[in-house]
Amino acid sequence: MHRVRRRPERVIGVHFFNSVPALPLVALVSSLATGEETRRTAEHFITRTLGKTAVNAPNRPGVHRQLPSDPLPSVRDLDTGVGFHGRRH
Repeated sequence: MHRVRRRPERVIGVHFFNSVPALPLVALVSSLATGEETRRTAEHFITRTLGKTAVNAPNRPGVHRQLPSDPLPSVRDLDTGVGFHGRRH
């Protein structure tokens, strides 16, 4: 998708986990062209405006299948302060 945009540094993927109202996780999927400011802006919107937790997901085909099919262990990890890739939030 970023290849067809005039400003590919402003493109980022956002994946909401089901059930959206119940689960706090939102995955951000950056391309190689995604700018740091875009990533920070998206993360700020997700955390501050939506009140959810942003996690960085790998950028490859089928990423939704590579994210946890059962997000509850990830939610439990968040309760202890550990997100994807062992990153503390």
